[in-house]
Amino acid sequence: MSIVRRFLPLFVFLMLFTLVAMAQQRINACHVKKEDVGEERIVCGTVTNTRYVDTGKTNPTFLNMGGRYPQQCFTVVIWGEDRKQFIDDLRAKHAESERPEEYYLHRGICVTGKIQEYKTKPQITLKNPADIGPQKTNPNGQSGSEL
Repeated sequence: MSIVRRFLPLFVFLMLFTLVAMAQQRINACHVKKEDVGEERIVCGTVTNTRYVDTGKTNPTFLNMGGRYPQQCFTVVIWGEDRKQFIDDLRAKHAESERPEEYYLHRGICVTGKIQEYKTKPQITLKNPADIGPQKTNPNGQSGSEL
């Protein structure tokens, strides 16, 4: 049996394992790079500032990480048309507040989605409450998520 045939299954396994590990890689909200824009990622950080805009057509909720607007590192956007899903989800979890801008303020979270850029700042727009979850710290000090 040739060496190639002998080690090919191991090589394929290692390549697949590496791809899966890269797909699940979590990025700190303040370490998102230009290369991440347009890519599906998991971004974690502490929500330092929030705002719900209840006037206008789109009624967005902004969850800013890594600083107050406009110095934030990263923003999570929930448009008004999707906000009810997040309120219903928090209500179902018996959260102390069902308003996303109140509940997530000062909490560590991880969000999953495609990274976009708005006025030079990275952001993820959430449509589904399943794409946001609490940030956890593993025993080795690395951040993780229950997503």
